[in-house]
Amino acid sequence: MSELSNIRDFAQQVAEAIASVIDIEVTIIDNQLIRIVGTGKYKGSIGQKLPEGSVSDQILKYGKTISVFDPRISPTCKNCSLVDLCKEHAEICFPIKLNNKTIGNLGLIAFSDKQRRDLMEKESYLINYLEKMSTLISSKVSDHQNSVVITDLKDQLEIIINNVEEGIIAADNDFKITYHNPKAKAYFGDLIKTGDSIIKVIETDSTLLKKTRSKQSFSDYVSLREDDKFAVNYHNLHGKGNLFIFSRIEEIQDKEYSIRRKLLKKGHVAKYTFGDFIYCSQIFRTTVEEARKYAQIDSTVLITGESGTGKEMFAQSIHNSSERRSGPFVAINCAALPENLLESELFGYVRGAFTGAAREGKAGLFELAHKGTIFLDEIGDMNLALQSRLLRVLEQREVMRLGDDKVIPVNV
Repeated sequence: MSELSNIRDFAQQVAEAIASVIDIEVTIIDNQLIRIVGTGKYKGSIGQKLPEGSVSDQILKYGKTISVFDPRISPTCKNCSLVDLCKEHAEICFPIKLNNKTIGNLGLIAFSDKQRRDLMEKESYLINYLEKMSTLISSKVSDHQNSVVITDLKDQLEIIINNVEEGIIAADNDFKITYHNPKAKAYFGDLIKTGDSIIKVIETDSTLLKKTRSKQSFSDYVSLREDDKFAVNYHNLHGKGNLFIFSRIEEIQDKEYSIRRKLLKKGHVAKYTFGDFIYCSQIFRTTVEEARKYAQIDSTVLITGESGTGKEMFAQSIHNSSERRSGPFVAINCAALPENLLESELFGYVRGAFTGAAREGKAGLFELAHKGTIFLDEIGDMNLALQSRLLRVLEQREVMRLGDDKVIPVNV
């Protein structure tokens, strides 16, 4: 479909207006030589294609105005296959251009000697008039194209927003909801309706409510709707409304777990099971049976023994017999690393936590072991201060990265 055919109705109205003012028929031909607009005798031939060699064809090729006052004998018309059948007495055709490209032409057509004389006598005036009308039409084409682009971008944006995994709620300057995506509806149900206040969603968390009313952009963790925990990002759109992005903590953890599962392929895997042990001692048999029982309990296990007695083999076997078998198994020798390095390895750190820290920060081993098992070898050789911090992690199941002020729930 040509550019001009997209605005056919508008172009027809322009042509009708021109014809009524100057009493001469008007036609518009697009860049495929199709007559898309016509008045008078040409109204019935809308949709017909003009031949190559016609005046319209030459305008498309050269992009210049053409005036013909003797169609049957004019050199301009000699290559037109319909020259012998032409009923026109004269014509003035002006190119319609968009971005310096000819997309069609606007023509004044005389079907009588009187109309022909009018075209000849007023040629200069009419060309100037056609130029203005051509500009009007090309502007409409441009507006239509921009409208299509904007509509397409809007549709694409809506598809993207409706398919993201976060709940997105937009509100006006008075916190009245103007838009929400399906994920937000799934999170909050009937609490969110277009035109209702977003305050209904966040009023259960006083801190979040206070921060929102300050209209200062922020990111935080909040509890909403019966201790349902969310990560929320609020953006003040500077007079153009407010934007809230919600992510359920449980879903974030599930995603992290999925990523960590993929990390299993990088080495965080327990290789041994109880079937790998070879023994004949009754004491060892009893020890294995006790370990099997511990594997059925989701709790921290202390394994003691001399070096070389197979403590890590027992740890891996317990992991592979437990409900955590599908999760990662992360092992670290606490005696092999200096205290300051061990702390950052266990708990991770944020950007800028210390000199030499990775720019993007780093997740600690406890985070990598989420929904799995972490084996702390030689834990008795660990600094007492670090042991006390480790105890808190084991009791609370929360870690705080070095340099951060937020706790991260872990399931290990």
